[in-house]
Amino acid sequence: MKRLVKALAVSTVAWGIASGASAQSTYGCDNLDGFNSLPSVEGAEGVFYRVNPELRNFHPFSDETVADVARLSQELAQRGTTLVYLPIPPKAMVMTENLPRRAYDYGFEPNLAASVYDDMIKRLRDAGVVVADARSALAAGAQGASEPYFKTDYRLSAVGARLAAQSVAQALNGNGSFAPTGGGFAQAPIGKVEVDSDMRQVLQRRCLIELPKVETDQFAAPQVQSVNARPGFGANIALVGTEYSATPEVNFAGFLQTATGMPVTQISLDGGGAFGAFSAFVTSDAFQQGRPNVIVWENPVYNNLAQFGDQPFRELIAAASSNCSIELPVMASLEGSVATADLSVLDPGQDFTLYVDTGGSTASIAQFVFQSMEGLSRTKTVVRSHPDARTGRFYVPMSGLWNEGARTVDIQINTSFSGTPRVSACYY
Repeated sequence: MKRLVKALAVSTVAWGIASGASAQSTYGCDNLDGFNSLPSVEGAEGVFYRVNPELRNFHPFSDETVADVARLSQELAQRGTTLVYLPIPPKAMVMTENLPRRAYDYGFEPNLAASVYDDMIKRLRDAGVVVADARSALAAGAQGASEPYFKTDYRLSAVGARLAAQSVAQALNGNGSFAPTGGGFAQAPIGKVEVDSDMRQVLQRRCLIELPKVETDQFAAPQVQSVNARPGFGANIALVGTEYSATPEVNFAGFLQTATGMPVTQISLDGGGAFGAFSAFVTSDAFQQGRPNVIVWENPVYNNLAQFGDQPFRELIAAASSNCSIELPVMASLEGSVATADLSVLDPGQDFTLYVDTGGSTASIAQFVFQSMEGLSRTKTVVRSHPDARTGRFYVPMSGLWNEGARTVDIQINTSFSGTPRVSACYY
């Protein structure tokens, strides 16, 4: 009997703890931050934050990364294009008034996170990069009782898109290269629209009451069509970005056109990561045939630009410089998906980036097997995950090979070459 009473008492306490946890949630959400597929915390007024990467005080941005962005900016500037780097801060860094106590239990300090963000901007600007301070613009909007981010999604709302676009215009104006007009288009709300959200769907499974919908105001700003990177490209501003600017309902590019007074063409890839859209653009015929006056690179600050080694930046820099003047002899194989290029003509004392034009194929994977003079081999692989990034052009750095250089490289793609591919070496 005593055991039964004791068991009932423990059960009652456990039920009480569970009930207390549920009572703390306005929407009856349970164990959100223990939910492995999307650990989150519930803040005030139905605002939800992802634990990772939202509740981090630091996001990697090394001195080497600063130097890479500066080098890319310089290469573009030499050929008439201004790069504007637009680092999007996470919602927890901006909508701080809604943060729950649980967020601070994870060690998150909004002021510290903001200081690290501001320091990143300063370091980039000191290196000569034009940077848009989206955090200040978005935070000002949040203090004005607007919601720059969706409550149950991590992305920007239309209000946030407009504020971020204005930060780009301010950065260009401060740079002295342009004088944005900041007008010319009406921005009156014309209703609301609901946006599909995987995050809200995942959260809802752990909550008893219906969560706030992911919906945003629509404005009468000019609609800008997303385009494939391959057709002709004649815009003054090219917006290359991620899901933060790819959401069509928030019309990020339209607000950018409004804020700057300059026509905008958008290549933003949902799921393309930091480099997907930029790579798709600079490896296209369109970029080489008609470079824009400005490239706005929208990228969430938590995307580590050094995560994938030197290949992504070396690709952007080589494509921006058009300094791939050493044509290399190529022998194509009978299978049509493998080709061998002779590298023995290259000076091993020089640093090169290898450029391969597959002839318009839609290859998503290119594998490079370098052979040394002694018959040793090293393999590098470039992957184009997003379909819109498959322009048929690949750049791979010839770093980390042998002191005496490489003799040949076997290039294999997961489709067929359109004729004999063109292979050349770019000075770095």
